[in-house]
Amino acid sequence: MLKKYRIYKLDEINLDNIVYTKPHITKIKQNTNYIDIFYNDPELGIVPFILELPKLNIIDYISEVGLILELDDNKSFFDKLDDKFINYFKENMNMLELCNNIKYKTIVKKDKYDNDKYNGIIKLTLLDNKNLISTIKTTIFDKNKHIILSDNYKKYLKNGKSVRSMIEISTLWIKNDLCGAYLKLYQLSEL
Repeated sequence: MLKKYRIYKLDEINLDNIVYTKPHITKIKQNTNYIDIFYNDPELGIVPFILELPKLNIIDYISEVGLILELDDNKSFFDKLDDKFINYFKENMNMLELCNNIKYKTIVKKDKYDNDKYNGIIKLTLLDNKNLISTIKTTIFDKNKHIILSDNYKKYLKNGKSVRSMIEISTLWIKNDLCGAYLKLYQLSEL
């Protein structure tokens, strides 16, 4: 059976249509609670929350970590999404058995790369379906729509290159006194 889904542009998203499951623990990370996230599409019903990010600029590629990307004009969307998730955690503190001093890891990061030179950065892990955590693999395309093999990532993913991406905001996670959102990078294509 084919699962319904749609890839949303950021301006098509109504954050009030985000749907959360009950918290659960996986066999992989037993000390972490997960809350799956879906999108309630008025036409399709409950579907995966998959977004197209129209333009990101590569700042760095670290093979163990993934990509560090500058958000071009998308920062305000992610700030609103972070606020939505923070409110969810606050409103459900008792059900989730959270302590009052829990910290939320924002989607848009500020660290050594973000010294007012960048609008905001986002870190995305390149998924490899060989591991236990992911059943998908990130696909990367060049300008000519040719697939880039993982052996060539370091050579291809150069600083300053502009890309478009397709991500799924799939899960909220809670571990000890820290919580955040997990993003899956499905596809990256050079602009």
